[in-house]
Amino acid sequence: MLHAKNRKEKKRKERKENSFADFANPLQPCLRQAGSREMVFRDYSDLFQRRILIVLFFSLSCFLPSYSETIAISYFDNTSQVVAYDPLSKGISDMLITDLSKVQGVTIVERSRLEDILKEIELNKNKYFDDKTAQKLGKGLGAKSILTGAFMLLSDNLRIDARMVDVQTGKILMAESVNCNKDDFFSGYKQLVELITKQLKLSSSTSSSLAPKGNKVGLNAVVQYSKAIDFADKGLNTDATELLASTVKQFPDFGFAKNKLDQIKAWMKEMDKQHELQVAEETKKLMASIDVTNPQLGQQISKVWTLLITSWSYTKILAFNNELRTKGIADDFKLFGEASPITFGEMLLYYESLSWNSLKNNTKMIETGKQFMEKYPTSMYYSSVKMFMEQAVAELEKREKGKAVIDEELLKSELVVYVDYFNNYKFRNALDLMSKKEYEFYKSIYVNRVLGFGDEQLKGMITDNKFSMEELFIFRNAAERFQDAALLDQITAKSKIFGDESIRVEEEIASSKKDMERHKEFLTEAKQKFAGKNEKDIEQLVRSARELNECMVFDLVEKVMRLYLQQSEASKKTDNRDDAWEHLILSEIAQGSTEDAKTELKNYQKDPVLYAKDSLLLKKEVYSFKNKFNDALKLAEEDKSAAMQMMIYEKKAEIYSEHNQYADEAATRLELVNNFNLPPDKSELQYFKLVYAYYNTGYFDEARKTAKVLQDKYPKGSFSQSVESLVKYMPQ
Repeated sequence: MLHAKNRKEKKRKERKENSFADFANPLQPCLRQAGSREMVFRDYSDLFQRRILIVLFFSLSCFLPSYSETIAISYFDNTSQVVAYDPLSKGISDMLITDLSKVQGVTIVERSRLEDILKEIELNKNKYFDDKTAQKLGKGLGAKSILTGAFMLLSDNLRIDARMVDVQTGKILMAESVNCNKDDFFSGYKQLVELITKQLKLSSSTSSSLAPKGNKVGLNAVVQYSKAIDFADKGLNTDATELLASTVKQFPDFGFAKNKLDQIKAWMKEMDKQHELQVAEETKKLMASIDVTNPQLGQQISKVWTLLITSWSYTKILAFNNELRTKGIADDFKLFGEASPITFGEMLLYYESLSWNSLKNNTKMIETGKQFMEKYPTSMYYSSVKMFMEQAVAELEKREKGKAVIDEELLKSELVVYVDYFNNYKFRNALDLMSKKEYEFYKSIYVNRVLGFGDEQLKGMITDNKFSMEELFIFRNAAERFQDAALLDQITAKSKIFGDESIRVEEEIASSKKDMERHKEFLTEAKQKFAGKNEKDIEQLVRSARELNECMVFDLVEKVMRLYLQQSEASKKTDNRDDAWEHLILSEIAQGSTEDAKTELKNYQKDPVLYAKDSLLLKKEVYSFKNKFNDALKLAEEDKSAAMQMMIYEKKAEIYSEHNQYADEAATRLELVNNFNLPPDKSELQYFKLVYAYYNTGYFDEARKTAKVLQDKYPKGSFSQSVESLVKYMPQ
């Protein structure tokens, strides 16, 4: 019994010791099975050693890498209503991604992934700061939380708001704001980085590593950097490089710009390398058929040139010519025998001039053309090369002239859009249903972007018939509607820049102020009548519903109409019941209660009093009102801000085109087709013009891709044949 008990105790002790050994060394069971147990732990009675190993195991595990939280950073919304600052949306996000990616404890989603997911879920422009949009975007990026933000420029002050949203719950985890002078952007940006890392309890350096250390960098330079990022995203890498190089030259310690420039240069270098390898392989095949000792060498070379020309392979011609130069062929070698004056060097430069001209590389064209004209002044191709030269010089001159005036022209174009928009019948009709908040939004645009325009420029634009003085000050109707006497005074003061011609505007505004006083008196009386609840007074208010609407008291209108409809005896004996229903429904739309309005429309259709009088007449009245109702509903629910932005972008694209700024034109038209809900006719037109913008810039691959999209979306469209012809003869 005792021996059996001892054996059991010994086995229990061994199992316990083995379990410690196995935990301390996961390989131990395998070693034990392999008969190597004694090599690993020779003394199982020494538990102290194994306990030391266990302690070490847990201690070292503290230093093993742990899973970090994944955070996405969306683009920042531009709430300044100045389109020129739109690129900053990407710039701020890109800099934050760069900086926060270096912070331990978090994983930041790459911006390339953000670009991809934005295309997948087709987000509208300037919606990133919305919490629901942020959640949707964060889920698509596989992030636990998402940092979103907005920026606004007021005078010289720039404010940046940032907010962290939990992707699953939508809970706001952090909200911060920073302010800085627009001429010292990074003083505010550095504060933002520090606040974010502090709020998230992350370790970070005290400032952004790539932000300028000493010299102040203004907002315009950061916008230029941001614009370069956008160009790169759209495949306009050459233009992106030029912008970044210019920024770095002006601000050498602008680390973000230098870093981005290096990235794009490295990428382009790699792409060029791959491209050169492909071209080299093709050229090698072509060169395999050329025998430099063959008397027919000239015909062989000419045959290859002709082959490449017929396929519009101008880049291959340039590569082929570079290969030919390595063969040691003399420039004065007669290509077609001694009887022909045409030499190898002459044709080499001619085909290169033709290629640079076709590829729209004006700088190279001028350089090559100059060599040709100096070396071969009697060539039969002299006139052709001269024509190429003249075209290249003219194009570069137009682009330089365009650059000099483009900023001012863009501002003027925006002003024209605003004036046209406020003069548009849709805007005037929308006033009847516009909320105070909407009015304040439009008022800020009018005050800053219209009345804030230079006096001489305004007078010049009216002289040039861009718009009339009446159209310039048409917003006074909205000011009168919202009883805004202060704005009417501002308009009167601004009108005086036109001298005696402003008298008519002053008279109309004076009349408007008198109407406003009458409205105030009427409203005071109306409130007293409603308070008395007298049936005749209520009926009189129903008859005066239009004037009540003009006083912008939609809640009072609703109460009056409801009370009238409930006072059955009065409402049954009058012909105002239809009007009461209609004003009730429209007042609810004006207050944003669209669902209540739809419910009341159904009640109107079933009104027992009207139905009893004349059911056919009721159906006719309701049918007539439904059109008005649907129009009012559409106006109330329409994203008027997006409509205005779309008009600005359309005008902006045209200005870029008129001034030969094709890269900017392409980027702007791409924004239009990607971020705005364009009607089919406008969408087709923008795709068509985008094809030509890419073509004029020399981005032929992008032009082909866009042409394919256009033809797929609108196979029977107006521009299908034109695009097909352009692509057919486009350089390869």
